[in-house]
Amino acid sequence: MALEQLERTARDRRLAGSSRQQQTQVELAQAFDQLAARHLSAADLGLWQTLAVQVTECRYFLARLYWRSERTADAIMTLVQVMDVPAMPEHILARLLLARAYGQLGAWEYAQPHLERLAALTDLQDPAARRALERLRKAVAQPKSSDPSSARADLQAVVTAIEQAFLSSPAAYAR
Repeated sequence: MALEQLERTARDRRLAGSSRQQQTQVELAQAFDQLAARHLSAADLGLWQTLAVQVTECRYFLARLYWRSERTADAIMTLVQVMDVPAMPEHILARLLLARAYGQLGAWEYAQPHLERLAALTDLQDPAARRALERLRKAVAQPKSSDPSSARADLQAVVTAIEQAFLSSPAAYAR
């Protein structure tokens, strides 16, 4: 519930921009529609694909700035945009930060699938981290009987183990 409220607040804050911001957004959308209506050459399409990667990276860095500024809901909303880009390779660092951000809000049910995906990508072998991930699964399945401080510690243990797994095996980034 708290996560949904924070997401709504962050979204409302973005939508309540100045009239100049709103006008600029409308003009940008119109310009994009005009470009999209044209037939683009292969070189133009390549440029747009490169731009999509750059925009995704900019969003990731923006999310990191939000995270460092303790604007967790804004970080989550920005990271979701990074994760939802079709035909993009796995953005491991964004997924890891997204799991952390959800964990910061106590939203284990949202953090846990991202940790599962990262654990699969790294072939996580650390027994303590695997036990912590199992406890997080139980916290998601039985939220009323879970202790938030224990779940937060478990999440941190899993995140640290995943980070170490990626650092020790750079080939995992290629997956």
